[in-house]
Amino acid sequence: MKWLAEPDMQAHLVNGAFSLRQAVREGWSIFVSLPPDEIPRFKGWLRLIVQTVIDTKMEGGAVGATRQQTLCLLDEFPTLGRFKAIEESAGYMAGYGLKLVPIIQNIGQVKAHYAKNWETFLGNAGAIVAFGLNDGESETYIADRLGRKFVTEATRSISTGLGGPMIGGTANASENWSTARHERPIRFPNEIHEQGARETNRAFVLPASGRGFTIRRRSYADFP
Repeated sequence: MKWLAEPDMQAHLVNGAFSLRQAVREGWSIFVSLPPDEIPRFKGWLRLIVQTVIDTKMEGGAVGATRQQTLCLLDEFPTLGRFKAIEESAGYMAGYGLKLVPIIQNIGQVKAHYAKNWETFLGNAGAIVAFGLNDGESETYIADRLGRKFVTEATRSISTGLGGPMIGGTANASENWSTARHERPIRFPNEIHEQGARETNRAFVLPASGRGFTIRRRSYADFP
């Protein structure tokens, strides 16, 4: 709780007209930003903000599709450390009108904080969007989640030989075609790396149900 003693934080916490709970209930757009080098000092404050959002939505009870929905984008999510409230409620938050979008760099970050439950944590996601991967573990995970498919391959073989007597015989050739059906990954890990690179502006999407697919990414700078 050392962050509470920081002069800037004390000035921030002085009583005012702003209420985060009111903002969540009324659907305001709120942007919370810290310089990267300040995140370790104020991690507790960031966690408190996220926890307040979660608590406010849970207090409102389950909601229907027409009720107020809240989208919470959590960039650099692993810097918050293990978040038990999210881990335990990720599977039913959507029923309370809350959707979280944690942004991570690789699978290793999730494993570091959620240990044995890391697959459950990812499994509760409505969708996983992956691009710009640069480590084998994450690329292999996405390739495995995309699944496998059957492909048919045709093989052509040509054999040549001599007909008639050994001396002065005529050459002949035969051509054979064969087909084989086998299973292969929809994408190999190296294809995930190449096709999802940042400069391709593509991303792989793994929905909770249905097949994975790719999308064309657009920079936020493209929008007015």
